[in-house]
Amino acid sequence: MEPLFEIHAKLVSHLKSPFTPSICNKIRWENRLIGIISARGVGKTTILFQRIQREYNKSSEVLYVSLEKVPSMAG
Repeated sequence: MEPLFEIHAKLVSHLKSPFTPSICNKIRWENRLIGIISARGVGKTTILFQRIQREYNKSSEVLYVSLEKVPSMAG
């Protein structure tokens, strides 16, 4: 799990986006599962990183894991 937390920390710490889309106010963040569907490159991941930075900062309560590049855990 430690490598996943290291990747998470690196990704979140490198985000520097002053713009927060208005859609953030419409998302029900209290839900346990949120799905955001839209075209590639429109800022879905940025919205998540902004939320993590704002609400959780360096807390271990949240972990961002991309399923695009899952490292092999088989050994």
